[in-house]
Order: sequence, then C-alpha cells, then structure tokens
Amino acid sequence: MFINTTAFKRLIKDTYNTTGLTVGATEEEYFFEGGTWEIRVNKENLPNKEKAAVIELAGELPGPGEAFKALKKCANQYLIDNPAWDIRKSAEEARLKLDVTRAVYETSYRTLRVLQSVKDNTCITIDETFMNLISEQAMDREKESIVIGPVADGNSVYWRNNIMTLAAGVVLPVEGTPLAEYLQLLANVELEKKKISY
Repeated sequence: MFINTTAFKRLIKDTYNTTGLTVGATEEEYFFEGGTWEIRVNKENLPNKEKAAVIELAGELPGPGEAFKALKKCANQYLIDNPAWDIRKSAEEARLKLDVTRAVYETSYRTLRVLQSVKDNTCITIDETFMNLISEQAMDREKESIVIGPVADGNSVYWRNNIMTLAAGVVLPVEGTPLAEYLQLLANVELEKKKISY
C-alpha cells in the first residue's frame, strides 16, 4: 500500500472529528471516504497498523456489503451502497495525465499543491495533505505494481496500482479569485516537476 501510515492516521482522525469517516467493505476490498477523498484497498493488503487506526476511531471494520459513517460522539450510522464509492473504474478511465510540480499556493488554513497537465500546461490544485499520503517506502515491492498517476477526470485526481486506489478532490478556484489568477499565470509556462518515485 503506497500510503504513509502516520499521514493516513492523521487524515482519518481529522475526518472522523469533523465531517465523519465513511468506512465500507466489499468481498475483496475496504474503502475509506471523507468527502474530498477516498481510498480503496484489497483487504489482504491493508496493513494491521491502518486496520487498528480505523478500529480505534470507528470501533469496528464492516463486513462485506456493509458501510457506515463514523463521527466523533455519535453512533455509527449504517449507509446504503453508493456507486460513487467505486473509484477503481473512474481511475482506470481518467485520461488527463498530470505532473506534480514544485509550485504551491498557501492560504491561511491550508497548502495546495499545483499539478500541471502534461498535454497543455493547464494547472489544477489539490490539498497538500494528499501529497503527504503517498509514500514509496510504504510499498511492498514484492506484491505491488508500479503506481499509475496522477491522472484526473475533472473533479478528482487518482493514483492506483494493483492493490489500491487513491482519489483526491480537485480544489476548484472561483473565477476572478487570486487562486484562479495564479493558475492562469502558471499555465503559460512549463513548471519544474517535483521528483516523485514509486
């Protein structure tokens, strides 16, 4: 699994404490969702540390076909299946290839990472939190294939390999705002890429 354990724990805890962490399972996979992100991973490849972190917050892992939302100080709320949770197909169909750049945009409450289209230099942003999740050191090289991504389909950016998929929501700028103007300026140049090896 190409996810940093510490960053994963922080992400699910923040989500659990604020908007609620969705946890679900199929016969083969677990999935974790937090509104602007989702992770799907083969059950057999989810490390024990990550399992324990989810159980510590949610109290349990769901059985096949089950999903629930866990929110601090609330009982788990069981949910009906949502087709949007199946991000593997969307990730496989996403065609916009992106480069991770060294450019960032900082606000008073978060840092956004700029990703640039390989095709035409168009730029989008995602929360830096998701860049901190990805870790080649966490991968099991004997079981995992190379990571494909980032690729986008409009509202989400994806990374995937044979055991897991990560989707991160694109931060869409409002026209005329400083972020929108910044991204328009950056689209005029080919930005320096941030070295990422999987």
